[in-house]
Amino acid sequence: MKKLLCLLVLGLMANSATGQENLLEGKTLADFGYFLADNGVQEEVFQLADGVLKISGTPMGWLETKKDYKNFTLKAEIRYPEENPNANSGLFLRLVGRGPAFLPPCVEVQMKTGNIGDVFGFWGYTVLGDAARAKTKENAIGGKMHTLTKIRCAQKPGTDAWNQVEITCFEEVVVVRVNGVIVNVAYGVQNVPGKIAFQSEGGVVWFRNAVVTEE
Repeated sequence: MKKLLCLLVLGLMANSATGQENLLEGKTLADFGYFLADNGVQEEVFQLADGVLKISGTPMGWLETKKDYKNFTLKAEIRYPEENPNANSGLFLRLVGRGPAFLPPCVEVQMKTGNIGDVFGFWGYTVLGDAARAKTKENAIGGKMHTLTKIRCAQKPGTDAWNQVEITCFEEVVVVRVNGVIVNVAYGVQNVPGKIAFQSEGGVVWFRNAVVTEE
């Protein structure tokens, strides 16, 4: 039943797009809000030029849209330009406000190299799915944290490779594709409008061609 629901969601999104926006092309850091731990300086962590967002990874934080999005498809490309097994980032969805610790109330699609496609819910955001891949635990930085690990790895190897990530977020369902392959399907997600954000966490990553299409 849940698989049928997800296929229906993908079909609805494919036929009901109303607006499209490139989040990075033609933009500057002034077009975003941000949060950084340890009094981090925005320009030292995030560099945005020619439609490419380069993130240093330290200190931890994120760069967020000023606009809220609820039902949408986000396509973006990510690259890991250094040989670093700890290169880490995430795409935050439906981000609302700030949490009492580092992580905000939101859904995160994991962008850590080797783990693209894991899905998390922080501070009470629910992320449900196959029982064998789902778990819940209390975490000091994420509160009651839900985790749904990816079905498979579809990441391209190498520091020159750009990986395409496609995330469909519709009502209570989130579907994640990596390089055209479905790697995760979550449901029971909070159906609220919120920011989209690019995370800084532990290593250099680059993003480009970040296009959001709203339902």
